[in-house]
Amino acid sequence: MSGVGQHRGRGVTESPGSDNSEATGSVQDGHAQENPAAGPQQKTKRKMMKKKRGRVTSGTPSLTSETDIQALHGTMLEVNAHLAEIKHQMRRGSERYAFASDVVRKPHAEEVGDETQVETRTVYTRFNVINLHDVTAVSVNVRLYYELLWELPVEQQNTKSHGPLDPPSDWTKEWQPQVGMDNITGEVLTVREWLGVEMHVGRRMAFKRWIGEGTFQQTFDFSEFPFDSTEFKITLRSHLTTREVKLVDNLALHDPTEKTRWLRGDSNVGSVLSVDKFQLSHYWRIDHLPEIRDTTHLGVEPGLKGARPRIQLVIQGKRKAQYYYYNSILIFMVIVSLSFSVFCMPVTQLSERLNIVMSLVLSAVAHKLLCAEQLPDLPYLTYLDGYVLGGVGLLCVLAIECIVCATLFDTVTAESIDTVCGWGLVVIWLAVNVYVYWLHQNHQSAAIGTPSTSSSEIAWNVRWDVMLAGVGCAPLWYCFYWGCMWGFTELENW
Repeated sequence: MSGVGQHRGRGVTESPGSDNSEATGSVQDGHAQENPAAGPQQKTKRKMMKKKRGRVTSGTPSLTSETDIQALHGTMLEVNAHLAEIKHQMRRGSERYAFASDVVRKPHAEEVGDETQVETRTVYTRFNVINLHDVTAVSVNVRLYYELLWELPVEQQNTKSHGPLDPPSDWTKEWQPQVGMDNITGEVLTVREWLGVEMHVGRRMAFKRWIGEGTFQQTFDFSEFPFDSTEFKITLRSHLTTREVKLVDNLALHDPTEKTRWLRGDSNVGSVLSVDKFQLSHYWRIDHLPEIRDTTHLGVEPGLKGARPRIQLVIQGKRKAQYYYYNSILIFMVIVSLSFSVFCMPVTQLSERLNIVMSLVLSAVAHKLLCAEQLPDLPYLTYLDGYVLGGVGLLCVLAIECIVCATLFDTVTAESIDTVCGWGLVVIWLAVNVYVYWLHQNHQSAAIGTPSTSSSEIAWNVRWDVMLAGVGCAPLWYCFYWGCMWGFTELENW
């Protein structure tokens, strides 16, 4: 019976016709040996039992002791705890607006019932824009300096262990506003960034200062080019909510008389612009006084924890249109005006008239391509595009008029129609250029800052210039037309 039990424990069964001694001798060192006298079925069964024992011994070893089972259980508990911590960190990271230079720290709060009462801290901001350059359709490069000031807690105002200007030993343990630039795109070049403590209006305040350069996203509207105005915007945003932080202008920290001095340009307390250093000042007229706006609730949906405070520096600018008026608009006006010389030629000279018009059309198209290089690719038309396309359309109408008069009517009727069409086109083109001249004068008069005259006086002066231009140009065109007609008649008679 012991031999049989040993065989069964090792997974070997007896056949009805086998001897017990032979079966006992067939198992040595845990392996079954084949009996030469055994039948084919028994040999096949023994081979299958060998394969089964090979799979068992080559797999994962079984746990034979209770200590191994407890160690495996502890390891599984540690892995599950680690996975739960990773999920928690990922959930917090998805809701966080983190900045590399700030340490995320919960504000001081007191739990009262089910609600959390958080102390709202005021952070005073100040900007100094050093340079503006490289304007594109959607961005501008800015080199700037900004400063954040916030008051230290009461217990740190008169601390004996620290002097009045000694900073804390460890800033990671101190409260910080966690403010960064909101509308910046691409990489940021940080020249310097530092923290410290100094006295302001008799109070011990912490500060964070940053100097660097970056590309800021903008929403420009060039539809009125070259008589357009725009706003360059730089936005700061805090990771904390409006219940924890309030971003205000630095002028709110000082006496109201200081704001009056700042408006006169006699104070450097508020935000300043180094307009003389702007590369953009060659093409734009920049206001020396920036505007500070609170854009916390402007076009942004609040998050799950509430709205995030935002403050925006706005720089007003107007394009200098003299270059574009004299080098683009005036030259194109001369090109189109030369086409009216065809009305001084008889309608029967169709080939000569078309040669003049087609040459001017090619010149107008080349001028349009040059004007397009002065602006980035835009999905809409500007004032300059409309002016140039209108001039090209007038040249096309003039070519069609020459062909119709020369082919569909007799000479007398064609001359009458040609004269009426000529005067009509001259008046239309003159009206267009008078309107463009009014736009130019109005844009120049409405300079940034306080104008020398009131807006009503500016409007009256512009209208008076337009009337003088219209009254003065009409007789000139009339004399030019009849002078050319007389000259061609005398040339034919000679």
